[in-house]
Amino acid sequence: MEEPTGGDILFRGESILGYDAEKTRVILTGDVPSPIAPPPGCRFHTRCIYTKEVCMRDEPLLREVRTNHFTACHFAEELPAANGSI
Repeated sequence: MEEPTGGDILFRGESILGYDAEKTRVILTGDVPSPIAPPPGCRFHTRCIYTKEVCMRDEPLLREVRTNHFTACHFAEELPAANGSI
């Protein structure tokens, strides 16, 4: 799953997975991270619904999870988009 871009709404489905899936509207909550002074750890942990303690502490490394699909998320392989269930 690609990490949030800081916008107020994300759409899950074909735009993320690359196939004709039904889109689901997701309203992001929480604080928008400061671009000047980002929080420690993953800079999206203040708004991500999958945040765990490691996200607040350790910045995730950018890595390839599928061919030509890169992400910086501690849990990319575990999230619903990784197995096509969203």
